Amino acid sequence: MSAAPPDATCTNCQRPRGILFRKALASGLGVPWSLDYCGMKEGGCEMNEQQIRAQDYRLRAEELRALAEMDGRVQTTATLMDIANDYERMAEIMDDIDRTNRSLGKV
Repeated sequence: MSAAPPDATCTNCQRPRGILFRKALASGLGVPWSLDYCGMKEGGCEMNEQQIRAQDYRLRAEELRALAEMDGRVQTTATLMDIANDYERMAEIMDDIDRTNRSLGKV
């Protein structure tokens, strides 16, 4: 197995990044900041379910924003931006759940 290129490795543990990173690269829309880590639990980054979901929601929001920028129709653009904002709020909720779980020692 060949080594992953530097931009496809985890910022923290240098392991290859996961499926969300590859999807972002393949989309041609760029890679959002939320995909800095690989999500691997054994010997890699410690990302839990809430962090992974938050990461996925942020990727979806970014994809929708990019689509909205390309669409020339006012109503479609507004709808896509509303959905993107909803995904961003869901990511924030996952972050809140993660912080709460950590403060309670559940993680």
